[in-house]
Order: sequence, then C-alpha cells, then structure tokens
Amino acid sequence: MERKKLKTQLILSWFSAIAVLAGITAATFAWFSFNGATNVEPMSSTISEGDASLLISNTSAGPFETECTLVFDSNPSSISPVSTSDLTSFFRSTAQNRNGISISYQNATTQISNYLMSGTLYLQSKGGTCRVYFLPSAVTVGTDAQSMAALRLGMTFTIDGQATTHVFRLDDLMSGTAAGTRTIPVSGNVVGSLGTDGSANYVTDPAVTISDYMAVENSGQSTKASAGTQTLCTLTSGQIATVQFWVYLEGCDDNCVQSVQSKEIPVRFGFAGIPEEE
Repeated sequence: MERKKLKTQLILSWFSAIAVLAGITAATFAWFSFNGATNVEPMSSTISEGDASLLISNTSAGPFETECTLVFDSNPSSISPVSTSDLTSFFRSTAQNRNGISISYQNATTQISNYLMSGTLYLQSKGGTCRVYFLPSAVTVGTDAQSMAALRLGMTFTIDGQATTHVFRLDDLMSGTAAGTRTIPVSGNVVGSLGTDGSANYVTDPAVTISDYMAVENSGQSTKASAGTQTLCTLTSGQIATVQFWVYLEGCDDNCVQSVQSKEIPVRFGFAGIPEEE
C-alpha cells in the first residue's frame, strides 16, 4: 500500500423524496449528493397521499421532510487508504517490503476523520411499511474507473437499537478497467486486527456488490421502480433508521494503486422506498 490520496470537495449536499406510481403502489425516493465538480441542485418533490413515503432528516428529532442539508462528521480535503473489516476498527499501512507488500500497520481508528468521509442521516417511512434500496439512476461516484474500483461505501442502518452493517464494492458502477497491484500477501483480504508487532491479521473482504441492493427501475420510465434483490433495511410507518456512512479507499484492494492519487470524485447516492405489500 503506497501513500496515495484522493481529493474530495464538498459543494452542496441534498436529500429529496419523490412519490411516484410503481405498479399499483407508490415508490418514494431520497438522495443526497456531495460533488467535487459541479453544483448539484435538489429535484422538485411531492409526497403521495395514503401511501408509504420515504422521508429524511439530518437530525433524529426531525423535522422529516422531502429534502435537507447533509451534515458530515468528517470531510477532509483528501482521503487516504485505510483498511477495515467491520467499519469499527480502521488500519493504515506504515511499511512495505521491497516487493511492495505491506509488512507493518498502525491503528488509525482514533484519527479516522483525517482519512475518509463520513456522516449520519435519518430515514423515516410515513404512511406504511417500505423496503429501502438504492436508486440506480441516482447513484454515481464519478467516471474514473480506478478510483471507483478502489473506493468502498460502508453503511450501518440502526433501527430500534438493532444495527445492520453493509460494505459495498463500487466496481460494477464503472465502465472501463482499473490497474491492479497486490500489496498484501493474498488478494481479497482486508485487515481484521493487528498483532503485537504491528503485523496484520487478514480476514476475507466483507464487501458485496452494490447492484444487488438496487431497486429495479422500469425501462424508459426513470421515475418508476420496483423491489430489488437485497434490501438495505425495512421501515414500518413512523419508524426511523439512523444511517451512518463511510466513503473510503480500501488500501488492501488490488486497485488501490498510485493512479488514484489526486483524482476528484463527484459522489451521489439515492434511495428508493418500495411499499412492502408490492
């Protein structure tokens, strides 16, 4: 793992929700954007009457609306490679051998705000139970294949004290190919813990394909969607999900090589709320 940084810049952050017809029920959408290249405007929005709507807030007390400004816990001017298996403990490489294999690490958890972007948002279902997915047309991390392949999106959804953690690969959002250089003994692993000498105890990379958690948008009708393969969470009417997120470079990924340095990344994520009865 080399010393590399990926530039980021927060311009505007938005949430919005749109209630639209999906089959015989309503689908609602919410999204936020932080973009290093262009000013992202909020989309006009409405809330359907009598159907489940997905609402958002930057505080747990609300108000829950169709849009709000995103509040970051950490948003450094550049992000640097770290490795994690659980989004709780983060590690950075401090030394490599002559073959470029990392041989020593340091726990970076207490300084993690210097290495990645993170924040918290709150989702609420109103008027019924809905399953929450990503919205494909509102999800992007730019067009640079190398940075997209090296990045990870981590999210923890906490509902009534029960937490569910997801780590997503973004490779399937990119077009083109990315260079790869192995910097750990075995590809497909990440750092799980450290030995007393600073060496890594590697575990299998927990990251999954993000497309499995996407809603299905009807062809030619971008405002209509139906349930995807895997849900991010399920919310009953009035229930609130605390969503913590981390955007970071996985330093043990083969694609986390020098060519991601100094790249700016426009990032946008969207959610779709699909009524459970669909």
